[in-house]
Amino acid sequence: MAALVVAARMRRSRLTSTAEGIGSFAVVLVLLDVWGVRQNNLFGLAAGDGALYWGIALLGCTALFLSWHARSNLRVGSVAGFAVAAPGFGLFAAGIFQSQDTLTRVYVGFLGAAVGALLQWRRFVENSGCGGLRNDGPGALILPADQAPHNSSLNSWVKRLRAAVMPISTLSEPSF
Repeated sequence: MAALVVAARMRRSRLTSTAEGIGSFAVVLVLLDVWGVRQNNLFGLAAGDGALYWGIALLGCTALFLSWHARSNLRVGSVAGFAVAAPGFGLFAAGIFQSQDTLTRVYVGFLGAAVGALLQWRRFVENSGCGGLRNDGPGALILPADQAPHNSSLNSWVKRLRAAVMPISTLSEPSF
């Protein structure tokens, strides 16, 4: 945790490259700490399901890295946060279904990873304008008027998708 603080302070001192390097080292240290907690059986965590532990741990790291990015404006926090988000959601979903057979756990795990990947989707659409979609402000995902279909079921699907993605995608704005 001290390395995260040092990197943030170096960024404020206009030592951006050094701060990014120390931030990368801090990310590795945090992930090693998460691994060490389970390996050393602290608080009896090694007895539980591995997928559930890693899912919760990676989601916690996602929240930590994205909030660190929001406070320090270091890119490494955004990159690390979004890199561990999809596996975190996937492992968490697979861990919840620990009593099911392996094939069901794998399916639900990949489904969870796909939901985690939606974190990056909003920013990708916003930057590239792909798919005929555009963004008119925070989370306002709409079709341009000349490309909007007259099919009300598609419009309701876009609204439902926007409602599902918005709470997740507003955690932090990635800096790509």
